[in-house]
This record gives sequence, C-alpha cells and structure tokens, in this order.
Amino acid sequence: MSQITDVSQLEAIYGTPGEASVIKVTDHLNETYTRWISASRFCILSTVGPKGTDASPRGDDGMVIRIEDNRTLALPD
Repeated sequence: MSQITDVSQLEAIYGTPGEASVIKVTDHLNETYTRWISASRFCILSTVGPKGTDASPRGDDGMVIRIEDNRTLALPD
C-alpha cells in the first residue's frame, strides 16, 4: 500500500479543498464554535504516535468539555 506523505499527494486524489472547509480552520474558538462545543455531550480525544493512533471516547449528561478561554479546552481524565 502506498502512503500519502504531503498535501499535494492528497490534493491529487481529492482535489483542492473548498472555501468553506478552508475558512473554518482557526487558532481560536469563535462564538459559533464555543456554542457548538458547549452543547456537545460527547467527544472523542484522539492522539497519534509511533505505534499508531488511540481514541478515547468521552461523554456525560452535562457538558463534556470545559472552555477555559478562546484557546484552551479542558477535558476530564
């Protein structure tokens, strides 16, 4: 199986991402994202390392993620 190792290879398969996909990339939470995250009752925290990926589902009756500020999220351990 071949590997995709850079963005140009990915774009060769899927094309260039549309504007709607590109403009939602941000380094902070805006009001819309804050409302959406606050309403979420489930999330999956996923990490990647030398041995592959790991995903840890989190969920609760109340808010799952605490928003500390527009650049910091707190998840339960």
